[in-house]
Amino acid sequence: MIEPILREWCPLEALETRPLPLSRAQRLLLSITALAVGLTRLLALSRTPWDWDEAQFALAMQEYDPPQHRPHPPGFPLFMALATMVRPLASSDFHALQAVVLVGAIALFPLLFLLCRELRFPFATAYGGSLLAVFLPNVWFYGGTAFSDVPSLALTVAACALLLRGVRDRGSLMAGATLLGLAAAIRPQALLLGCAPALVVMWKRRGQWRDLAAAAMVGGAVIAVSYAGAALASSSVGAYLETGAKLRDYLRQVDSFLSPTRPPLAVVFHSFFLRAIPGGVCATIVLGAAVAGVVVAAVRREGRIWLLMAMFLPFQVFAWLMLDHHSATRYGVAYAPMYAILAAAAVAGAVAWVPGMGRGGGAVVVILFTAALARWTLPALTEVRRNPSPPVAAMRWISEHVPPTSATYVHSSVAPFARYYLAGRETTMVNAPAEMTPLPPPPDAIVVMEHPSPALSARRFVRRRGRLFDVVRQRYFEVTVVPAQAWAEFGEGWYGEEWHGEAVWHWMGRESRMRLPPLAGPARLTLRLGPVLEKGPPAIEVRLNGVVVERFTAGGAVERTWSVPARAGDWNELVLTSDRSVNPAREGFGADGRDLALQLLGYDWAPAGP
Repeated sequence: MIEPILREWCPLEALETRPLPLSRAQRLLLSITALAVGLTRLLALSRTPWDWDEAQFALAMQEYDPPQHRPHPPGFPLFMALATMVRPLASSDFHALQAVVLVGAIALFPLLFLLCRELRFPFATAYGGSLLAVFLPNVWFYGGTAFSDVPSLALTVAACALLLRGVRDRGSLMAGATLLGLAAAIRPQALLLGCAPALVVMWKRRGQWRDLAAAAMVGGAVIAVSYAGAALASSSVGAYLETGAKLRDYLRQVDSFLSPTRPPLAVVFHSFFLRAIPGGVCATIVLGAAVAGVVVAAVRREGRIWLLMAMFLPFQVFAWLMLDHHSATRYGVAYAPMYAILAAAAVAGAVAWVPGMGRGGGAVVVILFTAALARWTLPALTEVRRNPSPPVAAMRWISEHVPPTSATYVHSSVAPFARYYLAGRETTMVNAPAEMTPLPPPPDAIVVMEHPSPALSARRFVRRRGRLFDVVRQRYFEVTVVPAQAWAEFGEGWYGEEWHGEAVWHWMGRESRMRLPPLAGPARLTLRLGPVLEKGPPAIEVRLNGVVVERFTAGGAVERTWSVPARAGDWNELVLTSDRSVNPAREGFGADGRDLALQLLGYDWAPAGP
């Protein structure tokens, strides 16, 4: 019963024969394009690590121990092994990791073309789809980082192509199983992509159990050796296994659809299926063309489309159900080629109906569109190529400008960067001002954190958002270094911090409370306030530790500085009140539904000095 269905919906019979040979012109075009694409990968090379995972990979280059998240579990053993081999030739740990990623990024175009050929797509579709895939903004961007996604994808694509070829060739079967094992040794999710080709070759070779068993044993042995090696290289095999169990629990409880804090699946569907490919209008066109490709395949019953989707769709569904939706564009790298190839197939089918375009007309259209997409992406790549990331810039500034003897408090949001770049400095991990010890903080103590602070004495390291904000996980665009004695705790009455570039502010209602660190001797308190004036100038009262500092009326933005007595053995409570507030949504002149009275545009808290 299943045989007729497979014959109708999958190109199984075609897999038993070699694809038609390429012409000389096609081989030349393919070679020139592969070289040109390889050169464009250099444009994506980030100057420094930027994300949490990249910092953990760099830490693992110095001490490999997944239980200590060097790198994060399950350890990415092959990725780390390759980077370790490259390290003697690289200028830094980051650049060694980046070199491995770059090789995968350069190889991705010809490997995707090889896969399309094995799926029996016409040359124009295979060429155009592969070219479009490598220029999708997230694929291009992550090919210049220290993430493992792109080399894992390159190995997986190669494995899938060879497994399909393995239908007719035993050597390709063994090579494909080996490469799939290697891909899984970087990221276990590769097995989801390789599942469909493996099932196809098992079905077509169902009478050749020795070959199938040998291939399964080879692939399984590669995976077993890789992760056994990761466990043995760790500080403890038991700790490695325990960390893996904790990771599974974390995925279920925090990232997966089982988490009560995760948005509903219908909302997350938008992230993983509709917005996983960034690129503005260009991305919308790719998505529309990909959907059209599926519709055309359903009408024409094109088995190669269904086999393509059977390869990439399982991981997409898995990501939708189980993974962090904030990182959808990075996880989307693993299934982005499906969108590109589907879109290229749809364009080829549509252009075929246009008189005079010919069979290669679809490829021409895809090339022109790829150029537009590349133009959209280039400004984002220029930013990461030219400028250090905010967390790295902050750590370097601390190393250059803060004496090693100064107390350094590190917020957990930037912990791996501090461990790597401030390795020779004693640091204290904190998550809130109340966790600082001893008190009062030493005058030269600092706090480094991802969160922006409106402290006037803070030093902010900011990366422009622009198109880059759509391509990456939206973190680490701002990192702040603030004097510890000015790190305030915003309490009742304050709304969360808001920022744009280097400007940071907090809104409050009619009354707010904030706690300022203990200080020995008199202190200097500075407030920069922006009152809401829709109901007239408000009367503002400033109280510190129950004592009125000043009452005044503000007819616009105002900055005041006072010399005040401070508590040395306890936190100082600052209370601000206003006699009026505005709710823009309720009063019909805005969408903000909060009660707003004062905007804190900046503050400072420091010893008054002599």
